Amino acid sequence: MSAADHRARGRTAPKGLGLMVALALGVFRPRKRVLGMDVAGVVEAVGADVTLFAPGDEVIAMLGGTFGGHAEYVCIPQGGAITAKPRNMSFEEAVALVFGRITAHAFLSRTTVKPGDTVLVNGASGAVGTAAVQLAKELGARVTGVCSGANRDLVTALGADRVIDYTTEDFLTEGQSYDVLMGAMPRSNGRGRASTPAVRCCSSSPT
Repeated sequence: MSAADHRARGRTAPKGLGLMVALALGVFRPRKRVLGMDVAGVVEAVGADVTLFAPGDEVIAMLGGTFGGHAEYVCIPQGGAITAKPRNMSFEEAVALVFGRITAHAFLSRTTVKPGDTVLVNGASGAVGTAAVQLAKELGARVTGVCSGANRDLVTALGADRVIDYTTEDFLTEGQSYDVLMGAMPRSNGRGRASTPAVRCCSSSPT
């Protein structure tokens, strides 16, 4: 169950969006009876025009707001958010990639990250943040990750060139400039954990 699934089940929402979320997900019970946004499994059958996948293929996919991932079978178009499962990962491991990777890719696609660019990922140890660190490094960026000290080794192992412990440092006040800021935190707690979309900018000051 991904973070998105958890929020859908608990109907948690940012302040001011409670009514909108309730109307979208259901007021007294889930509007979609079968929840689940992320899936991993084996292709059982394909349509006549499907050319990218075949029965027996191991895949991972994201269903998003259509839900249904907790069912035994789901249907998804070949052009949807579906791809082959990494061969060196179990289904349980691979399905954990889906939500974070797709979300991180969507944010980073809003800007252009070039080799040598400096990228700060705020919330670098979560599902979205860990994916963002790896994607930014793959693009050749110098990555700074913001997380708790307990997760410093994890974020470093994922490729971050520098890690800031938000419990002891506040990146918003250090005066460091970055080419790209990406926030992967759901809220702000006053110590640099502000939720900020990925944008090309010239400093780490909040916008």
